[in-house]
Amino acid sequence: MTVADDSQRDPIARRDPATDRMGGDDGFPQVGEWYHVQPNRQVGVDEDSGYYRHEYEKDVDTCWNRDAEAWLGCVTEVGSNYAELEGVRYKSRIHFDNFWKRCARVFDPNPIIDREIRDRQQEVRSLMAEVRTLTARLSITTEALPAPGSETQALARCSSNEPVEEYKAALILAEKKTLPDLFKRIKAASEGLAAWMKAPLIPMEAQVDELSGVLKKVKGRIFNVELYAGLIEELEQIRDGEPAAVGERVRLIQHRAYMDEECLAQYRTGGMDFKSIGEFDAWLAEPAHRDRILPYQRCLIAFRVRRKEKERRAYSLSDFFRIADEYKLDKLTFLYIRNGDQMYRLSTGIEFGEQLFPDLDRAQLAGRVWAKMCNASVERLYTEGDFQAMIAKEDEEEREYAKRGVGPGVSRTSKRCYEFTPDCIYHDEIGQFIADEMERHNRLVLVLQGLLDRSPALHPHPPWQLWTAAGFAAGLELIYDASRGLTAGPPPDFEAYRARLNASLAVGSVTVGQEEAWERHEADKANARRDRDWRDKGNYRPERVQPYGDPGPGTLARVVGYKGRAKRCSYHWTRKRQGTIWDAWGNRLPDRIPCTIEVPASKLLNVSAYTPGDFHLFFDDPRTRADYLQWAPLLLEAEEFHAGNRKVGTTEEDD
Repeated sequence: MTVADDSQRDPIARRDPATDRMGGDDGFPQVGEWYHVQPNRQVGVDEDSGYYRHEYEKDVDTCWNRDAEAWLGCVTEVGSNYAELEGVRYKSRIHFDNFWKRCARVFDPNPIIDREIRDRQQEVRSLMAEVRTLTARLSITTEALPAPGSETQALARCSSNEPVEEYKAALILAEKKTLPDLFKRIKAASEGLAAWMKAPLIPMEAQVDELSGVLKKVKGRIFNVELYAGLIEELEQIRDGEPAAVGERVRLIQHRAYMDEECLAQYRTGGMDFKSIGEFDAWLAEPAHRDRILPYQRCLIAFRVRRKEKERRAYSLSDFFRIADEYKLDKLTFLYIRNGDQMYRLSTGIEFGEQLFPDLDRAQLAGRVWAKMCNASVERLYTEGDFQAMIAKEDEEEREYAKRGVGPGVSRTSKRCYEFTPDCIYHDEIGQFIADEMERHNRLVLVLQGLLDRSPALHPHPPWQLWTAAGFAAGLELIYDASRGLTAGPPPDFEAYRARLNASLAVGSVTVGQEEAWERHEADKANARRDRDWRDKGNYRPERVQPYGDPGPGTLARVVGYKGRAKRCSYHWTRKRQGTIWDAWGNRLPDRIPCTIEVPASKLLNVSAYTPGDFHLFFDDPRTRADYLQWAPLLLEAEEFHAGNRKVGTTEEDD
C-alpha cells in the first residue's frame, strides 16, 4: 500500500485558513519537518533542447517519471528561495513559489514509517515462504549437510508422482527463472525495508549538517587569525639589496607559475638540475630571470614546483615512500615577493588555485551573471556578454548541422546555465561560489596585510589598510594576466612543426625520440613475459625498460635506413652477449650481438633540420605553456646537439 493510497487515514496537516500554509512560526518549512510531496510530472518536450518539460519548471527532482506517486519527505535544507526534501527513494529541491502547491505537512510521520516497515517485513516473509514452498515441492533440502541418501530418496519420491523428464524440467525452470526472480524480489524488498528503517535518521543527519556549517565558519575564523598572525607561514629572504620606493604599490600577478616550466622557458645550453627549492631561489634571483618573472619593483607571484606529475620509477618499498613524498612536494605552492632588489619566498597555509585572485571585473554583480551547473555545483560563471556569445555560437553550429544534414544537432551548454537571480533555484550555490572566490581573494589580502604590519618583506611603505576600499586602491594593483594574455594568431602546433622538420628525413639524418620508442618496446616485451608467469600476477609493470648490457640506439642517432612511403626509420647498434657461448663446431661466438629497430617518423624529431632557438616557439607562448614539457626532451636535445654538447649514437664503452 503506497503513501498516496493511504493519505486519507494518515495524520496529514490541516492547513491554516488564514495563510493556507503550514510550517514553522514564520510560515516557511523548517529542517526536520515531514511532508507529503506531489511528483513533478512531465508535461511535454522542449522544442529547442529536446529535453522534457515539467509541471514545475523551477524545481529540481529525482522523480520525473510520469507514473510517480506522492512520497514522504523530510526537509533537510532550507535555502534563500527553496526547501530541499529527502525521502527513502526520492529527493527534491522545491522553489518556495511551488512549495505549498506540492507539499502537505505530516505532523507525525511515525505511523507511516512503521506501516511501510511492516509491509516490507511481510513482503519478505511472504517471498521466503514462496521459496520454501517451491523447494519443498521439488524436494530440495536447505540443510547445510543433507542426510545420507536424501538425494536418492527425493528422486524416488518425485519420480513416483511425476515423470523424471518433467521433474528435470521443473528443476531447470526453478534454477533459471523462478528462484532467481524470487531472490531479486527478496533483495529489493530487503533494501526497501532497510531504507525505511533508516528514515527516522534523515532529520538527525540534516541537523548534523547544519551544525557542521557553523563549525566550518569557526574553523575559518581561526584560520584567518593564523594567517594574519603568520602562525602557519615561513618567510625566507633569498636576495638582499635596496628596497623599492616608499610609495610603490604591491602588484599581484594573477597567474600561477611553475618552476620547471619557467626554467625551461629561459633554457641555457648545458641544462639545469634543481635538486632543492634553494637552487631554484638562486636561479630566480638572477636579474635576468627576476626582471622577466617579477617585472615590477614591488610585486608578488605564486609558484608551484610542477604542473604535471613527473614520471618516477620505484624499485623498492623505500623508493615508493620517497616518490610519494616527492609527489607531495611537487604540489606545494610558494609566494615569491620582490621589493626592489630584495626577494623573499613565503610558504603559507593557503592552497592557491590556478589564479591568485579571481577575475573580479568579469564577475561584476551589477550586471547579469549566468552559471553553468552540474549536479548542483557551479562549473563556470558567464557575464551577459559571454553568455550571449555562447548562444550565438550554438546557433551558428546548429545552422551548420542543418546545412550538412548530419548529426543529432548541437548539445547546448546554454541550457545548463542559470541566471543568478533571487528567483533561481540554484541562487544559494551560485552566491556561495562567488563568495568562496571572494574569500580566497580576501585571505590573500589578509596575508598581505599581515606582512605589511609585522614583516620587513615589503618595508618601507605607507600605513595601508587593505580592508578598506581606499587602502586597497592605494596599496595594491591587480595584474590580470591569466585570462587576458591574448596572443595574435593561432597557437603554435608542435606536430605540424615536427612534420615540417621530418619532411627532410633521409639516411644519415640525426634524430631524437628513437630511444624512448625502443625502451617502451622493451617494456612491452618484458611485461608480456611477466603476464605469462602466474607467480608475477599483479606486480609492478614498468613503462620503459633498458635491458642490462643493451645500450639501445642512443638518445641521438643517425638513420641507417629510411622508408619514405611508410615513413619509418631504421637504426643499428650492438649489445653485449650475456655469458660465453660456443657454436656446434666449438667456436666462441662474438661478444657483441647486432640489433636493429624501426621507428615511425611520428615519434621522432629530425635534429639535423632543427634551428637553434626553435624551442622558444613553444616555450614562450602562454597557450602552449601547459603542454610544452612533453616536447622538451626532444627540443632541448636538439638544442644541445647544435651547441656541440651531445654526441651521436652509443659505443661499446657506453655499456
